Amino acid sequence: MKNKIALLLFCILFILINSLRAQEYKTKTRSEVHSFNELIGTWNCKGLNRNNDGSWRTDTTSGTWVWFHLFEGNAVQDIFYGGVNPNQVDTASKGGTNIRIYNEKENRWNMAWLDTNNKIIEVFTAVGDRDKIVMDGINAQGRHVQNYFTEISDNSFTWTQYWTFDEGKTWIDVAILWCTKVNM
Repeated sequence: MKNKIALLLFCILFILINSLRAQEYKTKTRSEVHSFNELIGTWNCKGLNRNNDGSWRTDTTSGTWVWFHLFEGNAVQDIFYGGVNPNQVDTASKGGTNIRIYNEKENRWNMAWLDTNNKIIEVFTAVGDRDKIVMDGINAQGRHVQNYFTEISDNSFTWTQYWTFDEGKTWIDVAILWCTKVNM
């Protein structure tokens, strides 16, 4: 009887210790996800793009951007629905989706953007914190780009895309989105 009780206590202790270790791992992993946590939710976005001559277009870009966790909070996915408001996402014909996972060994995010407009997958990496997240990669046209998430708050953020024409010595902003949270 004592052996059964000792075995039972050992099993309970073993489960408890492993459960605490798993929770510690989840907490650490989720803290790394923190840089994208503020973006979880649905956002209504308006923006501008540059013309080829460098001037800003007068018409605005619009869309809905939806962010959510995957795999128990260890990854983040977003879906951008171009040209529609949050009530019309089922009718969107352009946009894309991005899946991000944090690589602890590299201290950065690895991500893949599935671009429905260009029918291509683009690969990016990102580093950041609550103040600024910088994505770095090559776009569908083969251009080195950086996407900045800035002015991140509970209710809004700004996304800006930069291009380089001199192998990264200087950058020019070519597109900007101002996004506000949608309470659904």
